[in-house]
Amino acid sequence: MYHDMIERLKKYNLTEYEAKAYLSLLILGKSSAREVGEKSGVPQGRIYTILNSLETMGFVTVQAGSPAYYAAQDPKEIFSSIRDSYCNSIDGLILDLVHIKSESLSYTPFWTIHSERGIQIMAKNIIRDAEKEIIIVTNEPEPLKQLKNSLLAV
Repeated sequence: MYHDMIERLKKYNLTEYEAKAYLSLLILGKSSAREVGEKSGVPQGRIYTILNSLETMGFVTVQAGSPAYYAAQDPKEIFSSIRDSYCNSIDGLILDLVHIKSESLSYTPFWTIHSERGIQIMAKNIIRDAEKEIIIVTNEPEPLKQLKNSLLAV
């Protein structure tokens, strides 16, 4: 049952059973726990715990009754909220890290950088902050070719 989708949902802190139950609810629409268990393959002894966990996380809503019925929340809304929360968390982390970095007084104009990503990040920062000139010594110019537009913009 949609193995790739289950694996992708697991990357967002859902267990395998939670991912299977949520995906099954998306397919089935409003359903009883028994129906979700049958469709998802989640054992009947675990399905109520799994559905309650999904409700707590905001992935499903519950219509009380005998039996209770469950419905999947709109994936666009759920994952937009997760994305917004993640972006806000990253933005806060960046601000905190920049604050810590600005408190550091040590500065050296010479760097040894070995990764292509590290070279590109450092080079973009140097280009952006340069006041007079930039001198780059490298035995591998390939990673710097991607900086051509940044250099021409100065």
